[in-house]
Amino acid sequence: MVLNTPRQLRMIEQAMKDRAPGMYQELKESGMLQRVLEDHNEAMVEAFLEEADALASVVMNKQYSSHTEYEQALTLAGNTAWERAMATWLEFEDTEEQKLAYINGSPEIQRRLERAYQKWMDGVDPEHREEFQEFWDCEQKQTELNWILEELSRDDC
Repeated sequence: MVLNTPRQLRMIEQAMKDRAPGMYQELKESGMLQRVLEDHNEAMVEAFLEEADALASVVMNKQYSSHTEYEQALTLAGNTAWERAMATWLEFEDTEEQKLAYINGSPEIQRRLERAYQKWMDGVDPEHREEFQEFWDCEQKQTELNWILEELSRDDC
């Protein structure tokens, strides 16, 4: 069992919160967040250890002109292994359902959605507003989720 350092757990939690807020909210509400963070950390550390071991083997099989050069190569191998583990294990993505649940459950996002919707409708020809209103209200608005999320990420909404 790999120890879960508070720093690593906070790093994983923040990555999840930033990249997959719906997943984060769902896990937090279900009481499973801490367990998932610990499991994720364990997997990340195991991946790091495997990568560090493989890179260290390469370093140890080479000839170096000094002990300092050898130590630097080992340090570089360890840093590279850690960076690779973090690049892989700090990636999170919400499912479409999680994205919608997060959007529908956040008053701030609802306000921003209303502003984005109003800006969108302001640009629609008055003759077509009813048609666009129906589209907006339609169950298929999920297909526009990526557009909405992109609009929400802009500061001018």
